[in-house]
Amino acid sequence: LLEAEEAALKGRQETALRKYEEAITASGRAGVITDKAIASERMGEFLFSMQNFEDASFHLKEAVMQYTRWGATAKAKHLQENYSNLFQKYPTPSAGGLFSQDEDIL
Repeated sequence: LLEAEEAALKGRQETALRKYEEAITASGRAGVITDKAIASERMGEFLFSMQNFEDASFHLKEAVMQYTRWGATAKAKHLQENYSNLFQKYPTPSAGGLFSQDEDIL
């Protein structure tokens, strides 16, 4: 995750995206909900800054789900409120997306 943040700060978008995805995947495989929540949020915010709103919505919703599972309901609510317009415009993907895969991993 730190490598993704560094790449994002240096404007290396492709590297940042790859590193965010690696952080999300690794934390999901390890069952570390806390790290997956944070990595998903940061990737979503990075995508949002790039105006990739559909993918941003997907990852921010994933963050909300992981924060909720973690018990960080205030944080989940904060994201839901801050990105409510985005979430309405880009509804949750079908069951074939990452959401269903995460359930299999954990």
